[in-house]
Amino acid sequence: MYCQNAGVLAFTFTFTSDELGDTFDGVDLNQFAMQQMVGQQESHFTTRPPKPGVYQLVIYVKVALQLLLAHEYLHVTLFLRI
Repeated sequence: MYCQNAGVLAFTFTFTSDELGDTFDGVDLNQFAMQQMVGQQESHFTTRPPKPGVYQLVIYVKVALQLLLAHEYLHVTLFLRI
């Protein structure tokens, strides 16, 4: 995910499943996903689901606009079938 002409971006995410909920065998599903920042405006997400199924990766992005000194929030939802 890349955002051009933005200020500093801050990413966070949730990884869930309608079938499993938020956990698998007592482990939070977020433990099966990883986020890596590349510079200040690009983030890479990797998922390794515990079993085949349909999962939802919800990505939250906070954009700190340097010129306006304001904050803009973006919400991106990806549905993954693994």
